[in-house]
Amino acid sequence: MDSNRLLPRRLGTTLVAAALSLLIAIGLVSVVAELFLREGTPWEHVVAVERACDESRFVSEREACMRSSLEDSHDRVARR
Repeated sequence: MDSNRLLPRRLGTTLVAAALSLLIAIGLVSVVAELFLREGTPWEHVVAVERACDESRFVSEREACMRSSLEDSHDRVARR
């Protein structure tokens, strides 16, 4: 077997596979980002609410505080 004859074919297959995997990865990241932007709560709001509700001693109080704060911020965004 001539190794020079097989090398371009393997290199071409590798390049095609790499390009295809890159396109799939970009597609997945863009779909997830679109879902977060369209339907999800931005992480900066979640972090701000967690810090604001950090004073609660009990988990149930903290969760109730976070829910109400996130609902308030969601209502403000929906009114825009």
